[in-house]
Amino acid sequence: MCLQAIKESLKATGFAILRKVSAGDVSEIISSVGDVIHTQDILHQALSTEMLFSTTSMPFHNDHPAASYIAWHCKSQAEAGGESLLVDLQCIIKSLPKKTVSLIKSINIYCPSLCSKKRYKIPMISPHGIYYAEWLIDKDITHEQHVALTEFKSIVDSTEKIVVKLGNNDLLIIDNRRLMHGRTPFVNGGTARHLVRYWITEKKEEGYGAIIRKMP
Repeated sequence: MCLQAIKESLKATGFAILRKVSAGDVSEIISSVGDVIHTQDILHQALSTEMLFSTTSMPFHNDHPAASYIAWHCKSQAEAGGESLLVDLQCIIKSLPKKTVSLIKSINIYCPSLCSKKRYKIPMISPHGIYYAEWLIDKDITHEQHVALTEFKSIVDSTEKIVVKLGNNDLLIIDNRRLMHGRTPFVNGGTARHLVRYWITEKKEEGYGAIIRKMP
């Protein structure tokens, strides 16, 4: 897939899958999408309490809103499971009643600073996209907001998912402000699941993304 085709796929579907990508080509591809603001190795860490480093499933969520895009380069895949799951939020929001969308817009999600241990509240839905992680929801919500959130979750659960099984050296890129992603549980055997995650911001992005990145 050429660089232009990757951009077109991200615009049309919110994601792009590239098979058997060398480490050198990964850098070139990601650079064509934007600037990397954070890199993280994702693999099982037995002593960690973070869901990210476990072998359990991960519920649908968006990553940090400073990232316009997320890329995962698969170094090695688990013996069983570990599929990446995607769901298009544009379709979900369009299927919700206007009142429900209005209520969801008023729900705040905690956003960790990239510069410190502080957390800030930002709206779940804004003109810039959607930011959702169930474990970061501000608990101070009304009954109406809770009902709206339950309806949102129900539609997410019933929506057909895009299932991606990454093989060694495969690359998955998604629009973080359009798609939510999750993960199926996995079992490491002869090989351990190891992905390298890149948070990417659009080149020279100002406004929303720049403000989020610079929060102290």
